[in-house]
Amino acid sequence: MKRMQNVHRQGCKPGVFVQRNTEIEKKAGKSSRKSFLRRTDRFIAFVFSLVFLQTVWSAGEDPESRIDLPESLAQWYKPVNQRQVWLHTMFSLRRALQAIDEYAAAEDGEHVRKWARILDEKYRKLGEMVPEWEDRLDMKRLEALLKAVSTDEFARIRKDAKAVGKQCVSCHQDYQALAALKFRTPDFSEIELIEGMPDSRYPDFMKRLSRTVNRIRIAAEDDRWKAAGEAGYRLEDELGLLSHSCIQCHKERDPYERIFGGKTRKAFTDLQRAIAREDLKKLRMSLGEAAVLACARCHSLHKLNSDLKRRLFP
Repeated sequence: MKRMQNVHRQGCKPGVFVQRNTEIEKKAGKSSRKSFLRRTDRFIAFVFSLVFLQTVWSAGEDPESRIDLPESLAQWYKPVNQRQVWLHTMFSLRRALQAIDEYAAAEDGEHVRKWARILDEKYRKLGEMVPEWEDRLDMKRLEALLKAVSTDEFARIRKDAKAVGKQCVSCHQDYQALAALKFRTPDFSEIELIEGMPDSRYPDFMKRLSRTVNRIRIAAEDDRWKAAGEAGYRLEDELGLLSHSCIQCHKERDPYERIFGGKTRKAFTDLQRAIAREDLKKLRMSLGEAAVLACARCHSLHKLNSDLKRRLFP
């Protein structure tokens, strides 16, 4: 996998992540009820995630229950195919089916025929692009639809178009999520935050981050505040390096700000103050808040999918 461009250490001086002089936005007041509902929603999402993971893990351990993707599908996704023709073909099919249904409902035969020609071309193309899935195409229903189109049988057209769409849904239920995981989910395992340093690859670096976070908490719990402070600056240093790697993919500011923005900077400012004041209660709160804002948010988007990809497609 293509390595990230070199990120020099001097760009990550202690304290660079926390901008002490940055004005922090005031939090909008939120009622305890809204806060409770938000926590409840997160808990429900967490439970559903566990159930989903258990299902996937069980499928991965049982070869007979696994659904494999055709080898020919890879040629229609990046990096082999930069235009991602497969996805655009799917979009065309969905658009054509919707147009046929809406124009048939309006009894507009001219436009029905236009979109039926597009549907016919794109649908038949699927079997050429991925021969392993040719038997999943409902050609009889497609022919019936085209026949109804030729005679302007609008009620029949809508019925047959719906049937073709159901066949699409059936295939999507089996393969869509797996294809997205395999071909559209990044693999972080070989990315080096500093080029030429194997121990800066994401898996190793994340372990290092975890140990640094725990070192802060352990030192504070044992009243070793100097050690907690040193670990706190190390954490800033490491997060500064990590944040530089994010902008290699996220060219726009918004995704970066969601993880490393004002709320996260405030949490780390609070953490520094807690260490300076030797306030264990405040340290626990600020460290937990920082972990949710910086770690959990990113993991829910990237780590979960990346782990699933490695599990299903080793």
